[in-house]
Amino acid sequence: MAQSIQSLRALALAAQREGAPDVAERLHRQIVADWPDALESWDFLCVAAAKRGDFAASAEALQHYLDIEDCSASAWRSLGIAEMQEKKWVEALAAFQEALKLEPDVRVNLIYVGGAAIKAGQQTLAADSLSLALQGIPADELAADGGDIEPVLAEILDEAVQFLEDYLAELISDGEELSGQLKGASWRLHETSSPEWNDHRQRPGRFFMSAIAPQPWYDLKEFPWGEKLEAAYSDIRHEVTTALSHADASPYIAGHTLEAQHWDSLADNDDWTAVHLYSGGYPNARQAAKFPKTLAALKGLPICQKGGNPVEVFFSLLAPGGHIVPHYGTSNARLTAHLPILVPRQKGAATVSVGGITRDVEPGKLMTFDDSFRHEARNDGDSLRINLIFEVWNPALSQSEVKAVEAMNERFNSWFMGRGRRMAFLGATLAEAVQANNLYENGAEALYRDNLQEGERLMRQALCLNPDHKRARRYFEDARQLG
Repeated sequence: MAQSIQSLRALALAAQREGAPDVAERLHRQIVADWPDALESWDFLCVAAAKRGDFAASAEALQHYLDIEDCSASAWRSLGIAEMQEKKWVEALAAFQEALKLEPDVRVNLIYVGGAAIKAGQQTLAADSLSLALQGIPADELAADGGDIEPVLAEILDEAVQFLEDYLAELISDGEELSGQLKGASWRLHETSSPEWNDHRQRPGRFFMSAIAPQPWYDLKEFPWGEKLEAAYSDIRHEVTTALSHADASPYIAGHTLEAQHWDSLADNDDWTAVHLYSGGYPNARQAAKFPKTLAALKGLPICQKGGNPVEVFFSLLAPGGHIVPHYGTSNARLTAHLPILVPRQKGAATVSVGGITRDVEPGKLMTFDDSFRHEARNDGDSLRINLIFEVWNPALSQSEVKAVEAMNERFNSWFMGRGRRMAFLGATLAEAVQANNLYENGAEALYRDNLQEGERLMRQALCLNPDHKRARRYFEDARQLG
């Protein structure tokens, strides 16, 4: 029989080369009838069935393939696509989830999971997956192999942006209709959508209030607290010169973060560093204790808060020759305030540009701007520039609107921060699954180089992070069977 199967294989391959798909398919069917473990034949049969639009037959062939080899992410994706074509949404979702488990760092797997989850009525999973997949890239730039978008993928992408916008609008508003200046406010995730801005120089990355008139720079007279803060400059400067240590500063853009993709020149770069007193609403107690007068000067200001604490208060250190490249902030509902503390002696050496309008950085002189406008900073002087930076609410907002935006921010952040953690089917958080997969890949490479000890060490680490990592588990199961 073995010789017969080899002969059939040779005939099938010859038929494929000669452009006779019907003959090849008949031969491959003969092969799997006698040898059900013939992966190559099942692979051919699933592709052939899909090409002629018989997705039920394609799914059946893929199930046979996966019964033999269930560690193929591409096979699980193909099964999911076939099930989507058959409108078997739950089955499609399960297949795409298996693909994501095997390749958690492949963006297209998240998109397929999101698309199937929409159809299967799992709205939160859909929003989590699609937002993680599309974050940071325009949806219309995502293409499959060779630049051609697979039809099911194209359909998902056509629906994804509107689905996300509708989901976020419902989530953030808590089902209530927005009124006043909040009416028409929109939430977005990086480049997944492009609302109409009030000014072409604006591009807020997360939350946009169209009712707020566009204004790049704000003057001191617009803030009742501005003069009082400037009066505290000498005390703050004294604390900076006596208590701030360069050893406590770290690069403002960490290399491992998503933001690092957009800050190639500054990621993990000591040209732009920061000493945080508050970050993400959490106090840095050790640093905060060094700057009591600084924090006292900020008390009572309309600083943006999270959980009762300032969202962010930090000293920004820009080295001589440093350039913070043009970028956009997250919202026009809040403003960025700079109080320059140490500035190079040369006039005009340190500058901040917002919306194409450049202003000199002067010690003790408050600078407040809407960072949803394109902005950048330079230090062309010969000494360090240090600014105290924090965020305040846009004075165009009423107290009730501030409270409403704070509540919306809380709901958004709760959803946003929980996205990768809610994917229980991975056996770990998404970040842990990605890290575990990287460890597995490095382990497999070490084994390929005949470094058994290092390879198995890395694979054990992968299983510690994600006990459900299928390929790492398979490796140790096979190793035990071989003795």
